Order: sequence, then C-alpha cells, then structure tokens
Amino acid sequence: MDTKGPIRAADLQRTLYNTGVAHLTAGRVGPGVALLTEAAGLAMLTAQAGQEGAAAAALGLAYRMLGDPLRALGHAQQALAAARRGGQRDSEQVALCDLGNLYAPVNPALAIPYYEAALALARSLGDRAAEGALAGNLGVACHALGATTRALRLHQRALAIARADGAWSEIKRAVSNLGLALVTVRRLAEARALLEEHVYAAHAVGDRAAEARTLFYLGIVQVDGDPEQAAMCFRRALDLAHDLGQAANAALASYNLAVLLVSLGRIEEARPYARQALQHAGLAGQARALLARMREQ
Repeated sequence: MDTKGPIRAADLQRTLYNTGVAHLTAGRVGPGVALLTEAAGLAMLTAQAGQEGAAAAALGLAYRMLGDPLRALGHAQQALAAARRGGQRDSEQVALCDLGNLYAPVNPALAIPYYEAALALARSLGDRAAEGALAGNLGVACHALGATTRALRLHQRALAIARADGAWSEIKRAVSNLGLALVTVRRLAEARALLEEHVYAAHAVGDRAAEARTLFYLGIVQVDGDPEQAAMCFRRALDLAHDLGQAANAALASYNLAVLLVSLGRIEEARPYARQALQHAGLAGQARALLARMREQ
C-alpha cells in the first residue's frame, strides 16, 4: 500500500499547526491565523478529526485575540463537532468550555448549557481541576441570572476542589466568586469569615496583591456592621497597594476610606484620603463631590 501521500499530508498539517500556534504565542496573530486555517483545511480534507479540532480551537483563540467573537464562535463550534466525530471526550470538554466562555459575557443563559455539559464530562473523566474551574464558571453565570442559591453551591464546590488540590490561583478565584455571592444574599458574617481566612492564607504564601485585594473586600463587607474594622482594612489595603505600585487600587481604597470616615463624622481625618482619590482620573468626579460635601459639614 502506498502511504506516502497521507503521511506527507499529516506531516504538513502538523507543521502548519505547530508553526501557527508558535506565531500566536509570539503575538503574531495574523500569520498564525493564516497557517492555522491551512492546517484546519488540510485536516478536513484528510479526515483527521483530532487535528481539525485542535486547529479550530486555536483559531477560536486567535479570533478572540483579534476581537472578532463571531468568527471565534464559529471555530469553537467546529472544534466541538470535530471532537465529537473523533470521539475525543477531553477535547469535547475543552470546546464546550470555550463556547460557554464566549457566550457568558453577552448572554449567560446561553453559556449555562455548555458549562453544564462540560462539567458533566469533567466529572466523568475524573478531571478535578477542570471540574473546579467549570463549577466556578457555571456559578458566575448562575449568579448573573439571579440564581444565587445554585451559584453558592457551585462556588463552594469550586473552592473545596481548589483547596484539596492546593491550587492557589483557583483558590483566589473561588474565594472572590463565593464572597461576592455571599454578599449578594446578605450572608455577611459568612462572607467576613471567608475573607478573613483568605487574608491570612494570602499573607502566609506571600501573595501581597491577593492580601490587599481581600482586605479591601473585607472592608466593604464590614462597613455597616463594624466600621472601625472596615477602616483598618481599608488602611492596610491602601498601604499594600502603595507598596505594590497599584495606583488605581490605592485610589479606590482611599476613596472608600474617605467615604467611611465622613459617614462617621471624622471630616478632617477623611480629607487627605479624598485628596488622594482626587488624583486618579476614574475617581476624580466622585472625589470632588465628596470634598464639596465635606466643606458643607
């Protein structure tokens, strides 16, 4: 049997795919798209479903980078169809997740069936990392649609998996999502306990950015019930943001601290923090209004 033709085609397809992905990785999206389009077409002509799916998935990523969601969506659908034709359940799971991620920002209701299908596949494949990430994605979509009870369960599951696996980046994501859901349903004591625990964890692993961000949210949670603790959290978040060179986060902490101090009648103490917030373009209008209100008191 003469197999030289198919072998050459397969080798060429792999070369086109690998070179296309290398271009994407280096930020050369245009040349990457051209090569990946050739790779996908050649895989279709030679009935290589797995290679077609991989090239289509890479093209979906490329068009997301180019800000073209419709083409990204089309290639994600192609990747899903190819994965199913080839019986590649792990690739099918990834394609389903990609489709959910494409729909989530514009229509969470459309994203949910894709996330649910991907989550079911991850569980059946025993892919705990994917299960945790997908539980988080599905939770965010449910939260956006007002299904907060289900969102809470999903974020709790995502956090449990992340903690069991010691996946710090996923722990941070799950805590953020779960904390927001708890605040939404006004379970503030639980939100406070979760965030306090996370502050200690972030400090222990030396993640100062996560520590600053969590302190800020902890301040927000405590504004009504324990304003003095909230003020302390905002100050600590502000100091860390300054140390890290995070001007926007420092301005946000300064503004919220100023608002809190004004509400407590501590006008002179609030004034320098309001002026710090005034220096940030995004908060300048609010800070000016706050300073004007302070002059009237």
